[in-house]
Amino acid sequence: MVTSMEQFLVRHPEVALLLVIGAGCWIGSFKIGTFSLGPVEGRRHLPRSLNRETIWLFGVGVALMFGLAATDARALLTPFRYEDQAQRHCPADTVVWLNFKKRKYYFNSQKLYGSGFHGSFVCLEEAGRNLYRRSLLGLR
Repeated sequence: MVTSMEQFLVRHPEVALLLVIGAGCWIGSFKIGTFSLGPVEGRRHLPRSLNRETIWLFGVGVALMFGLAATDARALLTPFRYEDQAQRHCPADTVVWLNFKKRKYYFNSQKLYGSGFHGSFVCLEEAGRNLYRRSLLGLR
């Protein structure tokens, strides 16, 4: 869990920055007797009611980012140079030609199947999970 979070924060440093700012706002609100660390500079000028809403929205945003990062692991795409390699990789699935530049895939009945420099053979299920669209050109 910790290593996956660490890898996520290395890939997305903007989330690490937002987490540090949010932690600073949260820690700044604590008081022990008369001692307090005080608010973060940018927070001092905001109304009190907006501060809680801002922190709440920040928490929701971070939770959504971590939720999207969890789905990032299932979006694995394995491209193959040859059709039979892809068929061995996914014997129960249909092999399609994936054009990376156009972000579309072609079935073997289509004219552009297996052509072009910006493509590879992949499994249909993997192409769908990675949000590639089906091409309607050349359907019979």
